[in-house]
Amino acid sequence: CVQQQSNKGCTSVHYPTLSAPFTQVCGQAAGYMYSTPDGLEAIHTNKTIDSPYVDGLSVTYGTPRLHLWTYAAGVKGHCLCNPNSEHRASQPPSFVGRHYYCDGWPEQHVFGRWYPEYRLWDGEGCPAGNTCCDPPNLPWFHRTLNTATTEDIEVRWCRDQVSRNEDVGVELLEIYVY
Repeated sequence: CVQQQSNKGCTSVHYPTLSAPFTQVCGQAAGYMYSTPDGLEAIHTNKTIDSPYVDGLSVTYGTPRLHLWTYAAGVKGHCLCNPNSEHRASQPPSFVGRHYYCDGWPEQHVFGRWYPEYRLWDGEGCPAGNTCCDPPNLPWFHRTLNTATTEDIEVRWCRDQVSRNEDVGVELLEIYVY
């Protein structure tokens, strides 16, 4: 259980790999959004891997951090791969590349409300044309590392504004290394 502070920033949980070498990482996450998260836009940060570059989850390993996957939450129009969006979302940071899912409430949002009827990152309810939440492996991600490592996995819950403006709750998180 992770209790995130109410300020902007990130809260970390480290998952030990018990020094077992691995080159493969896979996992899944499911959660819910609160109020008005803006996905990978994070306009108030300089978008480094150490900053709150996403409203959602950042999955990394190593010191310094190396990116594995990002789960972004964004209200209508804030996912980067929705060609029908009236909102012009920025591109993800270069360290994220195409290794992310972005999902969020597809209708007009209401400030200060949880959306328990819309589960994030499961591929259900994905708006037509949004390629961020309809890949064939969703809800799972998979990464192959170039070299074996024994570093622990770190999952950070991040937001670039205070919790009354945006937040993400996670009900399921699975990470596997091999």
